[in-house]
Amino acid sequence: MSLFLSKLIPAFVYPLGFAIVLGLVAVALYRHRRLARICMAASVLVAWVSSTPAFSKWFCRVWEEPYHPVEAGEL
Repeated sequence: MSLFLSKLIPAFVYPLGFAIVLGLVAVALYRHRRLARICMAASVLVAWVSSTPAFSKWFCRVWEEPYHPVEAGEL
């Protein structure tokens, strides 16, 4: 069960999965129009911002910075 959860949970944390979840929440809240619009706008904003090159470069820099390149001979 933990293997299944360890593969499923990160999919909702990544930007595309998070945007999809927000979109589904907006659809589920169709009776509360204002809240549904906010969720849908947030979904589109998350999808758009995460697809821009500036965000991509920043995200890669943040996650790759602690791991410096290693020469092949050092392995």
